[in-house]
Amino acid sequence: MNPGIEEQFGPGSTVPEVVETRTLPITFSLEAKAVVPLFFQLWEGPTGATRSGLGKVEFESKRFAFRYVNLYKCFKGATGPPGANGSNGANGSNGANGSNGANGSNGANGSNRATGAAGSNGAGGSNGANGSNGSNGSNGANGSNGINGPAGRNGANGSNGVNGEPGPVEKEGGSGSEVAASTTVFTGFASQNATEEVVEQVMGVSTTFTHFFCYGPTPGAGTEDVLTVRVNGVSVSNACKITSGSINDYSEGKERVSITIGPGELFDVMVQQGSTAGGVSWALAP
Repeated sequence: MNPGIEEQFGPGSTVPEVVETRTLPITFSLEAKAVVPLFFQLWEGPTGATRSGLGKVEFESKRFAFRYVNLYKCFKGATGPPGANGSNGANGSNGANGSNGANGSNGANGSNRATGAAGSNGAGGSNGANGSNGSNGSNGANGSNGINGPAGRNGANGSNGVNGEPGPVEKEGGSGSEVAASTTVFTGFASQNATEEVVEQVMGVSTTFTHFFCYGPTPGAGTEDVLTVRVNGVSVSNACKITSGSINDYSEGKERVSITIGPGELFDVMVQQGSTAGGVSWALAP
């Protein structure tokens, strides 16, 4: 319970410290009035603290705070003027001066003290600033060459170089046995057959050949041995021919060609034998 309430309304009073009141009828749209209960304006009585009140008013859903002055403070009398100063009292008489005391005798001189120990050395002074660099001296004469040092150890083996491009590919073949006179056969590397598929060879890398050499029995008059390169079952080159007229039993022929065989393609050499039987051979070179 607030002591001001007990002072004004007695112990156990049910007067609240906070109340809510309504505004008086509004006559002007910018002004609202309300009545504050008297006991709030006399807080906390003539002997208590003269506390001013705090309140809030709500108008059109908005709240505004205000303060009202305690009535004890409003009706308190003005402070009177200061009273007149009293008169000064009379000055007292001066006391008599005392006599001077006798001078004391001089004290005996003190004995000299023994010389104290030497003080410790003072701290070392800071280093002076570095002097400027002197000018460069002239170069000395070259010394004699030193003795050669021992030979160094062999260095580690270098890494393998990049593989070079494949070298020229040469293909050689022949009948492997005697070819009958005036017959046509197909030859591989060392075989012959009347059926081409039996002797065809497969190419591993793409190669262009420009020279075609052939060798076989010298044919009789009016006939010749004719050898033709075939790729995938098709004749693709100028024929290499062995003609009659040689005094030797076997003769050689050669022909300039331009034949490119790609990887995976099949090739062989067709032999059209002249009037003389015998084995034949051939070679393709870049």
